[in-house]
Amino acid sequence: MVYELPRRSAAVTSEEHNRGQKRFLLLLLVLVASPCLASTTRHVGVGQAYATLQDALLAANASDTGDSIIVHPGTYRNDHGTIGVSNITIKGLDPRPVFDAEQDSTHIENQEGIIVVASTALNVTIDNLEFTGAVSDAQNGCGVRVMPEDSPGWVAIRNCTFHDNQMDIEACPDSLLVENCELGRTLPTYTNGFQHCMYVNQNVCRVLVFRYNYAHRPHNGHEIKSRAQNTFILYNRLADEDETGTYNIDIPDCGTAYIIGNVIVQGVNSPNESLIRYGAESGGVPGRDFYIINNTIVNRLGTGVFVNTDLSPGGVTGVSRNNIFYGPGTLYSDPSVITSSNNYVDTNLDNAPGFLDPAGDDYHLTAASPGGAIVDAGVDPGTSLEGYALAPAMQYVYDLTSETRPAVGALDIGAFEYPTATAISALLLSADAGANGVRLQWYAPGDQIASTSVYRRTSDTDWVLLGHPQADVGHQIIYEDRTVAPGRYEYRLAVRDVFGAESLVDTWVAVPEGDGVPRVTSLDAATPNPFGERLVLHYGLPVSSRVRLGVFDLQGRRVATVVDGVEPEGWHSAVWNGEDAAGHLVASGMYFARLEAAGGATRVRKIVVAR
Repeated sequence: MVYELPRRSAAVTSEEHNRGQKRFLLLLLVLVASPCLASTTRHVGVGQAYATLQDALLAANASDTGDSIIVHPGTYRNDHGTIGVSNITIKGLDPRPVFDAEQDSTHIENQEGIIVVASTALNVTIDNLEFTGAVSDAQNGCGVRVMPEDSPGWVAIRNCTFHDNQMDIEACPDSLLVENCELGRTLPTYTNGFQHCMYVNQNVCRVLVFRYNYAHRPHNGHEIKSRAQNTFILYNRLADEDETGTYNIDIPDCGTAYIIGNVIVQGVNSPNESLIRYGAESGGVPGRDFYIINNTIVNRLGTGVFVNTDLSPGGVTGVSRNNIFYGPGTLYSDPSVITSSNNYVDTNLDNAPGFLDPAGDDYHLTAASPGGAIVDAGVDPGTSLEGYALAPAMQYVYDLTSETRPAVGALDIGAFEYPTATAISALLLSADAGANGVRLQWYAPGDQIASTSVYRRTSDTDWVLLGHPQADVGHQIIYEDRTVAPGRYEYRLAVRDVFGAESLVDTWVAVPEGDGVPRVTSLDAATPNPFGERLVLHYGLPVSSRVRLGVFDLQGRRVATVVDGVEPEGWHSAVWNGEDAAGHLVASGMYFARLEAAGGATRVRKIVVAR
């Protein structure tokens, strides 16, 4: 159950606002909770109970029992709907389903959005969907539109992708969580200045938490604009890139705003010189304090103001601490309203901060980052007026996720800590030995692998480099050593990440004596599994036999024949490239590999295709 904050009315006082501030921390903890268990699960997709999301939503709204809607992979064109009741979850299965409005205003709900959350719908989750092509005659067609809610409640949007909409998300529920989403390019319109990636458009929203997102390439709009009473912009990547983004962050009506641990990059094509704007339209929201803490803020425009408060009302106070300001421009339009300390400023774009790859917008610190000026140069940023601890607890991970900010010495300045924790942590999955050699398999999650190396030694010899196997799309690393005689060997996988940190995994393997002939017909687990492009199937025959090795779908239909012929006794390998008998790539999902050999022996292994 969500802890409710005092709902703001037109007559909300500052005292009530402050009480709400102190209590809303509890809301942050429960915003990530799942909604109540749904009484009905409705499946959408080809061959499912509902062909369209619209049909499933009509049924869920009619039942009003808090349903879960599972959307199967595919592209859904001209499919849109309204969530009209509470406790609804919409979740897409991988690969992420795509809702394409085809830039046709009749292909979105009520000229508003592909999915519209009505004011009567509370405690709603939208998870793992892609939205594109939303346009309206009013020039603000959205991927998701959330209407002002009638009662305290929340909406959570997670793991979604938005691009090529006039606006990606426009929302003003009571409380809103947006996390692990990509909010991409917004479409040009004749009302330039309104094409935002994220827009909380009314101050009836008490809490916005926007974290671990990648918002970029708005066309004449902002990466994020929030009129919420309390705005948390935490550990995101916000970048204009090659588009004409205006403010990266706009807090137009004041309120309390926390901007912590973000990478913020104004591009060379921005028509507006300010990166962060506060109070430019009104002071209509109680709370006139903002906190800019441990961000890396980059201005590529060549001129401008990093933090602009020139139109804000009286009584505004800001704190700017432990930030890296990189690029030309004025730090603050009015330094008198900002308590500024312990920031690093480089106006030259000369990479004096020692960033990893500033040309590629990767602003991780490196060994070249100056100690005492950036590394270990941070201070405890303290707490807000409302008692919120300002020190960064997390840091952004490229792209769309996060990790605990490492505790390495004193706090560093900027959005990232150096040295980082190892980006790669490898895990041994299997180590199999036979007369044909040794086969090792590891799992190394993450996309920041710089190199992999496999070594071997015995108790009497030093390490010998064997090779550099690459991780596949499933983050699995496989190495086969066919050069060993029977005996006992130690193998080491060394995985080095792009920051120079290394993960080592050692294991001992005994290679047996023998002729390499299995005692029974065998089919090993497929590798890698899941896979996207190439699957290896290992099987063993105790005697020479006719073999049929095929792939079947969940209905038992043969999809492909991998092996059909006579094979000698011993161990064998076969490769399936994920194509059916007609040479077409099969859809993602679950399949079965089935081996048939002499004497009616049959072996089955589950395999998963993930593209």
